[in-house]
Amino acid sequence: MAKKVAAKKKPAKKASTFAAKKGPPQAPKPKLATGSTAVKTTGPIPVSVEQELTGQERVAEPWWSTFCGVTNGCWYGRAAAFSPSDGEPEPMALDGDRRPVYDMHTLNIEQRDAVDGVDRVERRTMRAQSPEQLAAALPSQSPDAQPSSSSSGSDASAWEHDVIADDEEGLVFFDGGAFSRGPFRLTHAVLEGEAASAVEGGAMSEEAHSAASNGAGASEITDDIAELSIDAEAAPQDEDLDWDLDEGLDQESDGLPPDLPEDLDAPAASTGRKTSVIEQCVTLGGEERIRMQVTVAATGGTDGVELDVELLRIALYSESWEGLSGGICAHTQSQPRAELTQAARLLPQDLQGSWQVFGISGIPITETDVLTGAERKINVFHSQETQQRWEPPALQPSNDGGTLWLPGQVLLQLSMSPPVEGAGRNRGIIISFSWMARDNMLIGVQREYDAAGELLEVRTQTAIRDGWVGGRM
Repeated sequence: MAKKVAAKKKPAKKASTFAAKKGPPQAPKPKLATGSTAVKTTGPIPVSVEQELTGQERVAEPWWSTFCGVTNGCWYGRAAAFSPSDGEPEPMALDGDRRPVYDMHTLNIEQRDAVDGVDRVERRTMRAQSPEQLAAALPSQSPDAQPSSSSSGSDASAWEHDVIADDEEGLVFFDGGAFSRGPFRLTHAVLEGEAASAVEGGAMSEEAHSAASNGAGASEITDDIAELSIDAEAAPQDEDLDWDLDEGLDQESDGLPPDLPEDLDAPAASTGRKTSVIEQCVTLGGEERIRMQVTVAATGGTDGVELDVELLRIALYSESWEGLSGGICAHTQSQPRAELTQAARLLPQDLQGSWQVFGISGIPITETDVLTGAERKINVFHSQETQQRWEPPALQPSNDGGTLWLPGQVLLQLSMSPPVEGAGRNRGIIISFSWMARDNMLIGVQREYDAAGELLEVRTQTAIRDGWVGGRM
């Protein structure tokens, strides 16, 4: 049996130091479940292909209508944020007493519509500290209405809006409802003799800026980050508030987690640093899903400089489908979920062994319209089934990447991609998100960027331990 590794304990803070300062007391962080010996950070999981069960085969492009049919409706669930340095819970909001709140109840309504000829899914999200507050703030007729604030003590936020368009650059979706969203390029496009531009291809247009301000995409930092951040004016100004971030990050004193710039849309020409949000989602049977939004900052990728990606923020959503909205969702969910921060974490030995993996990959290519000559990105899909051997990872992250073992049996792994012949020493990066949906069944999405920071491939995988997965009987 593999030896269990105890999580490293942090030194206790001096109570007298905090008590002598002004400001509200800090709520205690959620404790691990009794008897937990969770490992929270390791190196990347070593994977080797033992056998190719099927070769790479071209498969049909997923239908947008099928994807919308799986994802549309009302999704109730829980949300939590976690530190990228140690996987510990981080505050998502402040309660009425200005204490940090680590777990939030969420209602996510997704509806397909068409605006100005654009086929899209409109997402509206509401968060609250309790199911009662969520129900009290829920409008009685339509999500277009503003949430009610008449209930006493309700801290539910207003609806947060986002849009997923069928032609969104960087979006790759699959028939089962899994998807990956993010920028097509992680770094700024740098022209010879010029500094990095504020956004790809130059300054953001007025229309694009307006759309981003209304949550119309996850590629760049937008209002989506409000789901992950603390209100700067409401947050305590106490320097003793522990955000559990890497010591190397800039330490600000504005009450926000110090890993985000004050102006999220500001150019980073002097450093070439670009901050983006990547959202990945895996589903089980169309009725359960796990979504993750990660904020990353990337530099390099040009002039022989290796791509460097820094993980800044993690938000995790565990959701259940409660039915079609029909104009409005039910005011209560059928089976309320337990706190996400209290959910079980996987251990490295849980993944050790032989797995049969069926994967579908979407590869973006450039297509030219024969009539207009205009270029656009499309995704080409293929499948493959392999038998893989997964070994225990190193106990600590390294320059080759690392893995965060998060509650809800979720894994987030950032790893350098294998060297490519002709690309020199520089390597790309793979952002992997996996969920142990059932015993001996791991489903996940991988988003791979090349050494220049451009999207190379998106893969969805279902891994079964010692059993048949899919493909051919």
